[in-house]
Amino acid sequence: MTPQIPDRVIYEGETYFTYSDAFSQYLHSIKPKTRPQFTESSSANHSGYIVHYEVKDDKLYMVELEGNLLITEGKKTYDQEVGLDYIFPGQKEVFAEWFTGDLNLTPPDKFNWSYHKKEEEPNSLY
Repeated sequence: MTPQIPDRVIYEGETYFTYSDAFSQYLHSIKPKTRPQFTESSSANHSGYIVHYEVKDDKLYMVELEGNLLITEGKKTYDQEVGLDYIFPGQKEVFAEWFTGDLNLTPPDKFNWSYHKKEEEPNSLY
């Protein structure tokens, strides 16, 4: 199994990795017929997207999205790379008001890209 590419979170000026997938809570709040359909862009990205966040004033903001959408127009289906502006037009950052829960953040020097070596659970910093 291929290790998945994590999302990134900037917290107190430092970059961390997370698999907490805060964006999925937003996607599941959209009715299925109108929900964007992301598709796997590689075996290392089954969700079809990677999100970058920043914590500012104890609030989580989505600041970047790298997504691969499945577009269907009549009988034609194709993939399209999209960014934050596709989901949130005109926004350079979006307050993730939909997210509830904890983000498990792992510093880059503690992140393990291999499934063969298990490290201790990451600390929950936020």
